[in-house]
Amino acid sequence: MRQAGCDAIFVETGPGAKRKRPELEKLLQTVRESDTVAYGEAVAASSLQDPIINTINPNGKLIFGTVALVVEYYRELLESRTLDELAYHS
Repeated sequence: MRQAGCDAIFVETGPGAKRKRPELEKLLQTVRESDTVAYGEAVAASSLQDPIINTINPNGKLIFGTVALVVEYYRELLESRTLDELAYHS
């Protein structure tokens, strides 16, 4: 990432569903409109290893959004099944 010109690198550890994300908070406090990760009011993301993941352009937004919807769907499905199973065994 340094070779790609990144000045600051924020690495979050722990599960993605975790409510507290200290590195994300640091990023949000330091990001400027002129930074690569931000434009206008929105924050964009891109992958150095996989150029298809780039929310700066419409194609990347579509792919990223679709993946995010699938992840949300499976998370809600898992939660629903877990609650059903807990209710069944109560």
